[in-house]
Amino acid sequence: MISITLLGTAALVPIPERALTAAFLTCGGHSILFDCGEGTQSAAVKAGVSLMKTDLIALTHYHGDHILGLPGLLKTMWRMGRTEPLYITGSEGLWQKAMEPILRLTGRTAYPIELFELPAEGLQLCRLIRGWASAARLTAFKTVHKVPSQGYCFTLELAGKFLPQKAKALGVPVNQWSRLQNGQSVPLGDNIILPE
Repeated sequence: MISITLLGTAALVPIPERALTAAFLTCGGHSILFDCGEGTQSAAVKAGVSLMKTDLIALTHYHGDHILGLPGLLKTMWRMGRTEPLYITGSEGLWQKAMEPILRLTGRTAYPIELFELPAEGLQLCRLIRGWASAARLTAFKTVHKVPSQGYCFTLELAGKFLPQKAKALGVPVNQWSRLQNGQSVPLGDNIILPE
């Protein structure tokens, strides 16, 4: 199941009931934080979501109302004992325009922070972070703003209907059927059986 929690919907200036821009997506025990404006941590506590298990932070652009919650969040993750890598992606200029000063403000962390750009065709999240469903994909698209910016599309392709009679007719052993159901190919002699 996919769940999206809007943590902040205000722009420029936070107000008591509205933190600055942030949205939190969870799917199958994994999560993505989209932007991290001021007040994101407080809003997460109020909404009952844990940002500590965030796998990936996807930044749309580098205005303060979208990124100035990052130093505090990154430091909180360290203080709470995070050890697994945290992945961060964003629009053009991720290192120079955003993360270099953010990481200087954050200071030392005990976990690796991995910066990367999404490939043009998008990314199957399981290729980056172990445990994501193979059908989970994140792609970026350009948006219109005063600075380079992008939006994101998260997709979770539904598996096609599995046809056991076809797998049996092709000679696929029963213990390999789950691989086909999960979208993986199965080698069979000199042939490769595709999930399709």
